[in-house]
Order: sequence, then structure tokens, then C-alpha cells
Amino acid sequence: MKNKLKYLVIVLFALSCSKNDDAINVNSQAYDHSFQYLNKYKKIINWITYKEDTTDTREIFEYYLDDLGRVYKSKLKNFLGVPGWDYEKKFIYDKYNRLTEVYRNGALLMKFVWNRDTVRLYDNKNIFHEKFVYNKERLINSGNKNYVYFDNSHNLSSVWNGNNLQSEYFEYDYNVINPLFYLKSIELSFLWETTRIMSFGPISKNIHYKQKDQPINGGDYFIPLRTYDYLYFLDEKNRVAHSENEKAIIYSWHYKYIP
Repeated sequence: MKNKLKYLVIVLFALSCSKNDDAINVNSQAYDHSFQYLNKYKKIINWITYKEDTTDTREIFEYYLDDLGRVYKSKLKNFLGVPGWDYEKKFIYDKYNRLTEVYRNGALLMKFVWNRDTVRLYDNKNIFHEKFVYNKERLINSGNKNYVYFDNSHNLSSVWNGNNLQSEYFEYDYNVINPLFYLKSIELSFLWETTRIMSFGPISKNIHYKQKDQPINGGDYFIPLRTYDYLYFLDEKNRVAHSENEKAIIYSWHYKYIP
């Protein structure tokens, strides 16, 4: 009789978990995310210029990293003449080194609530905005988008919108680190806040040279199938110092690494 009761309890518990939207991977455990962070530099500076005039700086982003490779603070200085665009952000992590809160100019901007490999995004009014799903360290889903990687690497292979292929990424150079991968700890913050710093999606570990986007039919507009080339200029330490791509028509990205 005791064994039957024990079996019934186990079955009921399993059924309740299957109905829980967060229980996507009920066997997964919270783990320390810091093993994937690169703790080589204390500060990364990224500034954006026009392609035609690389002396004309439009924005400067400064990222400050701790001993675990987590971004704990960032600053933006704009030269666009946009009032209130400049900011200082602070990033808070839990004991597993997962991003949990972002503050902008001292005020809460967003928070992330983790449950195993699932994380929910809320704004400063506690309004739910988006759900993200990880397979350990790799983001595999956000909203309607699904992300596919090359083998067991951190390099994105394709992005799907539901069952429809959206973008593909080719020709990775596994000998060159994507400078944005040093900012991996705040990937979730990037995914929500779209700026000109990158085409937002999971941050790949290495640089890629080609991106293919599927056609987009917007009703009153149509964008055909396009393949975009990426160009990189490396410094003496084989790091990206300057990059451009055909998708960002007028901008160039520049990087400085401070140990």
C-alpha cells in the first residue's frame, strides 16, 4: 500500500511539472555561468564611426569587467546631439553568475527571473516582456525565434522565426574571438535593448564573414534574399580592431582592449 501511494505521488508530481511552462528541462540544474566568460580584460571600449570618415565618432560604449569576466558597469557617450541618450548602467548577478538586474542611471531598468534554463524578463514596473530558454550556456529560444549552432560550438549557425528560416551565418574564423563575446554576461540585456552596437541575437564566440537573410515580404515592401559580407581589421595580437559589414550601410565598429 505504501509503495502504491509513493507511486501515485510521483505520477502526480510529474504531471504537475509537465503543465508548468517553466519546466522545459525538469532534470536540469542551476549551474555557474561564469565558466563561459572570458576574463582577459578589465575594460572593453567600442566606438562607432561612419565608414566614410572613421574620425567622426558617433557613440562610445565603455564596458567594465570584473575578475570573472562579468560586465558590472557600462557607459554610453553619444555625439548625436540626442538629449538624455548618455547613460551609466549597473549589472547585478546571482550566485550562479547569471544576470538578474540592470540599472540605468541609478534606476531599475529590467530584471531577469531564472528557473533552471528558462529566464523571464520584466521591466521596472514588473510587467512581463519576454521569455528566453537556454541549453546550459547557449541561448536556444527567445519569443518566436529559435537559434541553431554549429556542433557543440558557441557559434550561431541559423536563426528561425517559428518554422521559417530567417538568417544563416557562414565562414567562421575559429582563431579570432568576436569582441562582443567578452560581453557575454550581459547578452540578455543586449537582446532586449536594440541599439546600433550589433544585430541582436546570441553572441557567437568567433567572427564570421558572411550572413544570408531570407526574403521579407512586409506587405507594402519587399526585401529580397541577400548575402552580406563582413570585413575585419586585426591588430598585432590577432584581435578585432575595426569591423564593417554590408548590412550596416554607413557605420564602422572599433574596439580597444584594456587588461
